Amino acid sequence: MSNNSDQEIIGFLIKVSRTLFWGLLWIFANAIAGIYFKMAFVNKHTPVLNIIFYSAMMLTLFLLIRYYYYQWRNEQV
Repeated sequence: MSNNSDQEIIGFLIKVSRTLFWGLLWIFANAIAGIYFKMAFVNKHTPVLNIIFYSAMMLTLFLLIRYYYYQWRNEQV
């Protein structure tokens, strides 16, 4: 019985670590693309690059949330 509960705890910690890893990777990638490459800043006009950046950011956020949903819905690791 102890072995089964240990596996459940390890599975839970793996899910938590995957959630943190992919979330932080998403944040860092968008921050680097937005700030370093100046894609997030709208100057005097709205260039196409800003529209592409924010569209890609929303699309990848949707995919990340979908990944989280299917990962946490699944009982197994």
